[in-house]
Amino acid sequence: MMVATMTATLAGLTGNDLGDGSGLFNMTRQLGGTIGIALISTILSQRMQFHNTMIAEHISIYNPETLSRFNMFQHFFMSQGSPFGVARDKALTAMSQTILGQTTIMSFNDLFLLIGVAFALILPFILFLRDPKPGDSKIQASMH
Repeated sequence: MMVATMTATLAGLTGNDLGDGSGLFNMTRQLGGTIGIALISTILSQRMQFHNTMIAEHISIYNPETLSRFNMFQHFFMSQGSPFGVARDKALTAMSQTILGQTTIMSFNDLFLLIGVAFALILPFILFLRDPKPGDSKIQASMH
């Protein structure tokens, strides 16, 4: 995608304008990448917190599914030779890791959906690209 973007950006430039355009393109690309990564990291963090809260609402010792999963983990660790107290702690850790894994998957799913929507919204702007001819720069050499 970067080759096509760079080609569309620099196609009509020649001489000094080509160097200036390349520098401007690279600066904009770096700045956009930095802002994009920061934005994606922030959204991912917020969605992880949101999904963790949503999942945690359903985790309770009074929920039969939660109790069944906890007992399954605890019996597994006891079958591996862990004493009851250690198996209980390992089962809690395993439950926590399971919740974290589900939270992460749901958050990345949200993020991929958001990025997909952003690409879909940007896609129609390709129609506005024109096919410039070499040397068809708007900037005149006399302006330098």
